[in-house]
Amino acid sequence: MGQDRFSKQTLTSRSIQSEPLVSLSSLPSELIINIVSHLKDDRKALSTLCQVSKSFDALVRPVLWEHIVLTPRHYTPPSKWAFDPISNNPKEVLGGIFVSKRFENSYQGLLGHVKILIIRDHTVTWFKTKDAGRWTPSFPNLRTLDITSSNPCLNDHSSRRKTPCRLLAGIANVDYLIVRGGIDMNAICIPSVIWKSPKEIIGIVPTLFPSFDPPFIPAKLGNDVEPLRNLLSLVFIVPPPSIYETISSYYTFFLISFLRLAAGHPKLKVTFVGEFRYLPNQGPMLEHDQVVADLRRELDRKLSSLGWKAEEVSERQDRLEFWKLQDWLDDGRH
Repeated sequence: MGQDRFSKQTLTSRSIQSEPLVSLSSLPSELIINIVSHLKDDRKALSTLCQVSKSFDALVRPVLWEHIVLTPRHYTPPSKWAFDPISNNPKEVLGGIFVSKRFENSYQGLLGHVKILIIRDHTVTWFKTKDAGRWTPSFPNLRTLDITSSNPCLNDHSSRRKTPCRLLAGIANVDYLIVRGGIDMNAICIPSVIWKSPKEIIGIVPTLFPSFDPPFIPAKLGNDVEPLRNLLSLVFIVPPPSIYETISSYYTFFLISFLRLAAGHPKLKVTFVGEFRYLPNQGPMLEHDQVVADLRRELDRKLSSLGWKAEEVSERQDRLEFWKLQDWLDDGRH
């Protein structure tokens, strides 16, 4: 009986050992892609998958490069030899690409995967332009550029001109441009070719009631609306609290300037996103819906006084929207 037990255990052990192990590399590409789609937000897991095999690397690395967020700690590579072709960290590799003086097809291949590029600060040593022997990389498939406008220019002390850095100089086309801190076209060095391309510009601005110029002044473009030829949507997101002591004529004329811009763009919509409340000198706080209704009435009055016809006023008002932030996020179109 003991022998029978031993024989069964031996047979079971042998049968287990004889089972072929399934290699991850042998999985169908469709299954690998499905796995990657569930892990696209887990960059650590994706980096690990890149190391499994060449086939995994070929499928996973493009996903790693689709969405890149650059923060100050990613700006200076550890050494001039920072580029590591087998590194799985796009933020480290990107720095190495920019300091490299020799163009490699593999570099451009990686940059071709980038669809979303977020730049949180722009005081970057390896973004510098006009360096001898440097090549300008390009991002042919970039769709969203999200940039903070605090210091996006390089000062050329010899000519006293501000020029775009090598990073922005390589961007020729985007569908969505997000600028944080104000989107005055003359104040930040985003190349004109980028301004011409977006379907939507989103400005995340500190306030709509600054003591200086508004965050974006179409009048600075003169009568030429060509730089915004593709623009369908212009959005301003104002951080809370958006509580104001007055709905001033300044604010009204600020909005009118956008409505005039809309005249040159038949499909352009201008959207203000925030919780707008008004505290009058007397009486209770007016909430968002009431403030928007009052503002629209004031716009009707002012536009009519400027000689606009009723149908023109109505058409412009239809292209002006006010949203609460959460409603705008929940809407699903953005």
